[in-house]
Amino acid sequence: MSESEEKLDFKKILPIFIIVLVDLLGLTIIIPLLPLYATAFGAHAFMIGALGATYPIMQFMGAPLLGRLSDKYGRKPILIISQIGT
Repeated sequence: MSESEEKLDFKKILPIFIIVLVDLLGLTIIIPLLPLYATAFGAHAFMIGALGATYPIMQFMGAPLLGRLSDKYGRKPILIISQIGT
């Protein structure tokens, strides 16, 4: 491999980094405030823990299923159905 092939083009990768950053911020920015909101609605410690564990548990269960479906039907239809479902 030549040196130019090994070098990453930062201009091509930057939009991907920005998209991932914004996506993760959208998922995680509320996490420090969830216990405050939950206690304001009368939630107990167990309920707050269950609320925090719901997303990773569902991701753990859903990712293999959606992966198999996307292998069978293609990524685009499964992503569209997932977006409609959320």
